[in-house]
Amino acid sequence: EEEKDEEEEVKGKGKTVVLESSKRVEPPKSLSTQILLNNSFLSDLAVVSCVYKTDVNIILAINRLILESQKIGNSHRIFIEQLSQTGLFFGLFSSFRLLNKTENIVKEIVQVLRNFLIYFGENIPETNNSNNKNNIDLDNDEIHLNDFNNSNLKVKIVDRNVTLFVAFGAISLLLKIIEEYSGNSEIVELILETIYLILSAKQPGIKTSFILDNGVSRIIQIQKSQIENAIIQTKIFQIFKFVFFHPTYLKEEEKNENFPKTLNELLNSSILILRSNQENLLLVDAVLNFLENSTANKISKFDASEILGDKVQFISSLMSKYQDNPLIQSSTCNILRNVSILGYRNHFDLETLSPVVSALKAYPTHPIVQANALAVMWALVTQKNTRQIVLDSDAMSLAIKSIGPNKDNPIVQRMAIGTIRGLSYDNPEMQEKLLKSDGIVLIYESLNRFLEEPQVVIESISVYYFLSKNTTYRSLLREVFLSGLLVEVLRVHPKNEEIQNLSLSTLWNCSVDAEGSKDVDRAGVDYIIKAMEAYPENFDIQEDCIQIFCNLCFHKFGVKKMKTAGVIKLTNLAIKNHEKLADRGRQLIRMINRESDCFQM
Repeated sequence: EEEKDEEEEVKGKGKTVVLESSKRVEPPKSLSTQILLNNSFLSDLAVVSCVYKTDVNIILAINRLILESQKIGNSHRIFIEQLSQTGLFFGLFSSFRLLNKTENIVKEIVQVLRNFLIYFGENIPETNNSNNKNNIDLDNDEIHLNDFNNSNLKVKIVDRNVTLFVAFGAISLLLKIIEEYSGNSEIVELILETIYLILSAKQPGIKTSFILDNGVSRIIQIQKSQIENAIIQTKIFQIFKFVFFHPTYLKEEEKNENFPKTLNELLNSSILILRSNQENLLLVDAVLNFLENSTANKISKFDASEILGDKVQFISSLMSKYQDNPLIQSSTCNILRNVSILGYRNHFDLETLSPVVSALKAYPTHPIVQANALAVMWALVTQKNTRQIVLDSDAMSLAIKSIGPNKDNPIVQRMAIGTIRGLSYDNPEMQEKLLKSDGIVLIYESLNRFLEEPQVVIESISVYYFLSKNTTYRSLLREVFLSGLLVEVLRVHPKNEEIQNLSLSTLWNCSVDAEGSKDVDRAGVDYIIKAMEAYPENFDIQEDCIQIFCNLCFHKFGVKKMKTAGVIKLTNLAIKNHEKLADRGRQLIRMINRESDCFQM
């Protein structure tokens, strides 16, 4: 067709088509679909692409045809399946190998190859369908393609085609070409996007192949050369999410003496990128994800938290900027938590903590935000130099309020109760505040609900242990029949030494008075005896058991059971193993034998 500088209408068969200045004829979509979904036509194209694989004009024409066809809505899925079956992809890839020195063809073929990896449309089959083996879920991550950013457009990875990519050596070729065209932002963006899609798939070995091709170090060089390009930086940090902290990469780099310097430079450049692109949500999210992983991994004796320690105020300020974005809130909280838990707390103050408090209030039912924000509170409250700023933030009320709305999430329960534990420790004012709220009942319900979750159990019983040391609070603990639940905990976790010890120590405190001993006797002493049998070498457990039995004897509960269950024999063994238990142990034996000469322990 002759080139035309202006658009003109062509009449034919009652349809109107437009000849554009781009020299492209667009037939009606129904006709396009019929032609392009014809296997015979695609097979002919495959032959043409192989025969004329070095002819730039023909390959470009095929590419443009495919690029246009990939915009035909939901028919794209069928087209992609047939494209891989006819061998057309192989022909195009062969051309790519031969013609990658030509800039215009590199750009167009990369677009085709990239689109070949995905289905997109408005009605793509769900990935959780077991019969749909071609689709791969991306851990709920959203894929963002620069020229397909319609909010209604769904994108899914085509599993089979990713496998073809890797088999054809696409990773090595793309890495080579991106180095050659490192100054061409448009080509770099497309190749990074294609690599991102390949790495998004979950087939084993793909990430390792990329790493073994020195992919990470080569991408880092691109990152340095395109520091001002926000789109490229976004794609690079999205790629880092998949490979930078991959075990294979870290294992190799730990032998590299220059790696700490590289990571140091990357972390510092990350902060600079954040500072200059605070309005770019995608980039902010990608960089924060990288920092989140950096602070969670201690690499090559290199502590990322040390570098970020004095940046916490700036990182915290991003939470205020993106108050309406729960993902930014949770990522930022996790970075702050990681920095604080590794000891870099000197830069935290009430102003830094304020956005964390706001996140807890703004997202009461968002489990990730709640868990990460509470984790910051918990990490800070356990240290003397930051404890006061948490106390001043009304953290007790926030932690208690978090339990109810997130009652089915064990991670949030652990973080909330762990924060309460840290606040309650050796702090009568906080304990009083807890008791005046419904926190005691909420923690009891959480412990009962997650009886088989060791971490929730440990934090819950720790709170009760602190409270049970206070005579005034014991009557409140009896109201929820805590002793009964503690004995159940002993039954459920017979091999968890820490849980056994905590439960028994709390039972010791609860059994001091007559009503408490009555509750312990009602709950049953069988599992207390079993604990004594199971841990003969554990001094604390032996002491707890002996003290509980002494308290029961003094109030005349369970003595008969002790006589028949072999408690005397177990006590003699405890005396033999632990000299410090001799006096108390012999006293228990006398109390069991005579039921007299008892005194309150």
